[in-house]
Amino acid sequence: MSENIPNYYIKEGVHCMDMIKAITTDKEGLEAFYLGNIVKYLWRYSEKGDIKGDLTKALDYTERLIEYVLTKEFSE
Repeated sequence: MSENIPNYYIKEGVHCMDMIKAITTDKEGLEAFYLGNIVKYLWRYSEKGDIKGDLTKALDYTERLIEYVLTKEFSE
């Protein structure tokens, strides 16, 4: 892993990427992508300095995930 990781991706010794890997292990494709982005933006919003931007992006990906999961459920 690169040594040039911004500090806002590490909290209490836990790296955001490790959290994303853990919660997407049983997911694939767009579902994993959307979930990973939600976590990334929520993880860093308070420390990166783009509170509104990051929370808006997290909301956008949450809405996309909801739509994806609902569509997937009804198509099965």
